[in-house]
Amino acid sequence: MATAVFVVIASLTIAGPVVYAAVGGEHAKAALDSAKGWLTSHNAAVMAVLFVVFGVDLIAKGLPPLTS
Repeated sequence: MATAVFVVIASLTIAGPVVYAAVGGEHAKAALDSAKGWLTSHNAAVMAVLFVVFGVDLIAKGLPPLTS
């Protein structure tokens, strides 16, 4: 059951925009193109935030064994 829930939630990041593009018509195309343009121009900042989140998570998981 948990695997099915995980697969459904993970699939939404791909299926959501695809369904939106198929159903939304011209308005969806404009919105998705705008989002693509923003992500393309801010790629470095998006990746920096992603790596900071990964780093904080790694440090948070690594500190408790050191303090025991």
